Amino acid sequence: MRKKVIVRLPVLGTHCWPDAPDAQAYLRYPHPHEFTFVVEVPVFGDREVEFHDLRCHLSDEIRHSIADHTEGAGLNFGTMSCEELALAVLRAVSGATAAEVWEDGVCGARVEEDDAD
Repeated sequence: MRKKVIVRLPVLGTHCWPDAPDAQAYLRYPHPHEFTFVVEVPVFGDREVEFHDLRCHLSDEIRHSIADHTEGAGLNFGTMSCEELALAVLRAVSGATAAEVWEDGVCGARVEEDDAD
């Protein structure tokens, strides 16, 4: 049996894709999303990882290590795609085996360790 703790964190932010093809030219410029960051950490015992602590750690990493800077009410993620953001989360959160980043709850990306589910 496998157990994982999973936290979700909504974050207001912007990003852009300067090399977007003409059909999606609007993505070349900073545009807002409600990003949802999700991280999974495997556990073996009961309450081995406290959800609230993991969520706070995720928030700190996003705000201080991953985002370019704060802009107004949100964070600026520069040119990072959802795939790049998820990889950054996976690398930043100790013990994480999978991370996801969603744009407005509709489109997103998942990155996981090769031996994860």
